[in-house]
Amino acid sequence: MIRKKVAFRGIFMASLTLLMVTGNCMTADAQTPTFLTGQKTGDYFGGTLISLGNGSATISNPISRYTTPNVFPLPDTYRFFYGDNTLLTGSTTVPTKLRAVQDVGIAGVVGAGANIYLQIRNTGNATLAGGTTTYIKLKEKPVLNGISVAVLGLIGIVETQGITGQGYSGAANYAFNSAGIGYNGSPNEGSSVGTTSTHVVLDKLGEWYALVRPVADYNSIRLNVSLPSDLRVADVAHSLEVNVYNAFTQTASTCSSRAQFTDAGTATGITINSGAAVGGLELSQLIANPQYAIDGNSSRYSSFSSGLAGVGVASTISQTFFFDHTGTATDGISFRMGLPQALVDLALLGNGITFKVYNNESLVSTQTLGSNILDLNLLNLLSLGAGYREMNVTVNPNVAFNRVVVELNAGLLNLGVAGDALRMYDVSMTAAKPTFTVGVSSQNVSVCYGNTAALRATTDSGNELLWYNSLSSTSPVVQSATAPFVTPSLIANTIYYVASRKIGCTLESERVPINVTVLSLPTITLGAMPSACVETSTASLPYTATTQSPTTYSIVWDPLLPGTFLPVTDQSLPAAAIPIHFPATATAGAYSGILYVKNATCTSAGLAFHVTLLPKPNTPPITPQAIN
Repeated sequence: MIRKKVAFRGIFMASLTLLMVTGNCMTADAQTPTFLTGQKTGDYFGGTLISLGNGSATISNPISRYTTPNVFPLPDTYRFFYGDNTLLTGSTTVPTKLRAVQDVGIAGVVGAGANIYLQIRNTGNATLAGGTTTYIKLKEKPVLNGISVAVLGLIGIVETQGITGQGYSGAANYAFNSAGIGYNGSPNEGSSVGTTSTHVVLDKLGEWYALVRPVADYNSIRLNVSLPSDLRVADVAHSLEVNVYNAFTQTASTCSSRAQFTDAGTATGITINSGAAVGGLELSQLIANPQYAIDGNSSRYSSFSSGLAGVGVASTISQTFFFDHTGTATDGISFRMGLPQALVDLALLGNGITFKVYNNESLVSTQTLGSNILDLNLLNLLSLGAGYREMNVTVNPNVAFNRVVVELNAGLLNLGVAGDALRMYDVSMTAAKPTFTVGVSSQNVSVCYGNTAALRATTDSGNELLWYNSLSSTSPVVQSATAPFVTPSLIANTIYYVASRKIGCTLESERVPINVTVLSLPTITLGAMPSACVETSTASLPYTATTQSPTTYSIVWDPLLPGTFLPVTDQSLPAAAIPIHFPATATAGAYSGILYVKNATCTSAGLAFHVTLLPKPNTPPITPQAIN
């Protein structure tokens, strides 16, 4: 008779649940999960070389252990772990625990133990296309017991390094006997499909997941939990425990979105007191609260430390952010960061922070903070309190991407900045930041005093431009896809800001400043108002001084004057006096006009003047005289 130890399956929630990242579409923007509800199998691997057995390595309830009977008093023969398609679904609240272990050894010999895996099939064993990511929900942080690398208070640096995924194709339902031969059975797990990438990450609530992405088509995912071989020390018992709740693929909106996942942070180049190098560590002491950078709370942040007491300075400290879909070449990555005032004051932002952009496992763009802040006025950065300044930067990779690494490198770390060397408040996929085209638009615009300015910027089709009058304003003054923003009349230098946003979405790019310089108008100081006699063709309007170097003048006559008074337009400004020409038909009286002077850019305010035509004196009477 076949013996099967059936685990208690518990009572499960009826509703379908999945953690959703905060969306950014004006309608709800969330990921839609599709759970893998096929059968599950598991087994040991990588046991001790001298066959001491698997020790206490296991997979817990609700996954069961399949065995076949032996003649008494021999124990039953273990075959594999299994679970049907009702287990580890979207409604699972009680996980199964995978426990890789090495038990205590004797006399310098490594003890019994093994690594463990769980393989989850897709619903109906259906094939998933290569490149599709399966998300395995672990929820709780993996736990490494019994061994650590102590750097003063630094504990548990390898929890996630022993967790890897692998895609399998051809997986079928398990069987409790194989072709009718005895009681051997078969898990029918298919064959591995080759290259598979794995990232162990957190969501915005701090819950853990394994992101597993096979390159080739697959129909099941295997999660391996293993102890690093270099930690297998004789006479020391240790284990790595990982919970599994479910596995799913997902679809997401193409709207811009906040990063869905982040890693716990990594560091390279740290040395322990003894001087031995330890690379690739995952150190919560160096990245605190990594999930705060993606939780949508504007007051919370992940913090990059500049070092630990008793530990050599790291070469780099980095945090990786994962998006729920692949961005296009017209998308950007927007960061809201806090930097210590000391670093801003010392202008050491250049190469100290690097953005490494990836499309899956391929590095597609590397940019520095310095190359992306050329248009920022560091004096205008908003204060975040406690000596920190806010910096918003959008990186335009100009290629497809789905994750980004923010790396703080030795150029900053060697400063030994007290406290956090960098704070990450938010990381989002947005529209690429606006750009400017020579001859069409500019970040530096000049306008004459009292005039309006037409500001222009360029964004991609499908985006809109949002114009702001400050970095901190919450609502744009103008929202337009292509039309220029016409400012009010300006009497002082002003900075406006423009951001890009996908139409129908809410998250926007960095606000790029446009500096509007208000130019002083030229002026002229007139001398005494001239007068002349009628039938005089020209009078001289003297002036004593000018400002802003005017080069031409114009005259507009009172519109009530006869049409024979012709306007003067952009005539060269004489050195001493301006000629005033009268029509031959002008009669005696006062004639009013408005004088304007202009330099290469601006025209003055109108200056009223008048000239007077005096009548000729009467001709005295002439009495004829006789000529003797």
